[in-house]
Formats: sequence, C-alpha cells, structure tokens
Amino acid sequence: MVDPRDAGRNGRHMRRETYVSPGEWDMIASRMHAVEQTNFSRFARVLLTNGKVRVSTSRALSETVTRQIAPIGNNINQIARQANTNDIATYAMVEETFRLMSEVHAVIKRLEDDKDGGNEDWPDTLNAESSA
Repeated sequence: MVDPRDAGRNGRHMRRETYVSPGEWDMIASRMHAVEQTNFSRFARVLLTNGKVRVSTSRALSETVTRQIAPIGNNINQIARQANTNDIATYAMVEETFRLMSEVHAVIKRLEDDKDGGNEDWPDTLNAESSA
C-alpha cells in the first residue's frame, strides 16, 4: 500500500474527487459564500489543509442590523427634527421615541439570540488563511 504522504512529492498536482448530496452541497455553498469564496478547489484545499475554516459574521451582522434599524432611526430623527423645530417635545413624541428604541433593542436581542443558537462547529471568526 502506498503511503498517502508520498503522493504528490514528485511535484505534480494531485486530483481527488468526492461525492456530496444536494443538501451537503447547499451547506458547502453557503459556507463558501460566508467566507466570500467562489473557488471550490481553493476553499476545499484551505479547509482540508488547515482543518477548519472560520466564518466572520460581523459584515453580514452589520448589514442586517443596518437594514433593520435604519428605518427606525429615520423615524427617531423625524421626531427629533420636529421637537427641535418647535422647541418642544410632546409626551406622545417622547413615548413614540421610547417605543422605537424598544424596537431597536428587540432587533439586537433577536440577532444575539440567532447568533447564540448558531452552529458551534462553524465559529464566528475568519482565519486569514481561508480568505486566500
């Protein structure tokens, strides 16, 4: 039997094939997308040589937070603009601002809960090697 560590030592590239189910491919594609990788061969090589690929969710999380909170922020700004224009904030305006801020807190809590319920096998930081 040939020792697998001897394979490829003659300087030639080695080709290996594997089969995956459609569900497994969806998972692989999702993970590739998460690390902004479009080349499956490179992705697989990094994963197989480093033993793990870590995903940074900070950009996706930032975009999600911005998308969900921006309209709320716009409403708060409109209330503030009206209060500054009239030099008075009515009880209803203050109440609405607190309601909107509660929405912001709820969005952040929901995102934290989603993150905490995530897959522990897929950590939240990206190895520099995996982005190559």
